Parts: sequence; structure tokens; C-alpha cells
Amino acid sequence: MSERGIELRPATPDEVRAERGANPTDHWIQVRLGLDEGLVARAARKLWGQPVTSFVEGEMIWPLWDTAHGLPVYVAVGLLPPAALYSGGLLPDDDVRQAIAAELRRMLQAAGGRE
Repeated sequence: MSERGIELRPATPDEVRAERGANPTDHWIQVRLGLDEGLVARAARKLWGQPVTSFVEGEMIWPLWDTAHGLPVYVAVGLLPPAALYSGGLLPDDDVRQAIAAELRRMLQAAGGRE
């Protein structure tokens, strides 16, 4: 767990299904990570394994779960600049979104520097 109280791990299939059920309009909020696409893709694979299949060609997605807040967050690379995506059905307030994105940046930068 980070000093911010954020603990991110891969989401389970049940958590992904629950998020999808809570977001029938497929509404998303993105927070750009401000990191290089290659670094994010490399680091995310190191941290969470292979991305899930996206419905959009060229997009890589890692579905994660913030256990501290009980919220889904997706790391997306390829279609847009690297970003944290938040489900409109389970949308945290802006302070929480920014804190999670900051923790993702920290984790990805740390993992991206390791070979």
C-alpha cells in the first residue's frame, strides 16, 4: 500500500463484470498520466502481466482495482495518450481520481526503470 493509502492490484473477473454492469452507458473519465507510451506499456506488463483484449485495435488495457476505495481503474495505452480510466458507474471524486493517477505514475515510473 502506498503512503497515500492506495493499493492497486489486477481486477478479478467478477469485479470487471460488476463495473460493466454499473456502467451501462459506457461513460468514462480519463486522467492522462503524462508518461511515455512505451514506458507505460513495458511497466504495466511487468507489474500486472499482459493487457486484456480491447474492442479497439491498437489499444492495451489493464483492469485494476483500488482495494482502499473499492473502485475500478483501468490503465489504457495506444488509442489515446496513456491514461487512467474511471468508470462512470463507479466514479470516484476528482481528488481520489488524481491521487490514484499519481500513484499509478509512481508505480509505472519505478517499474519502467527496471529491466
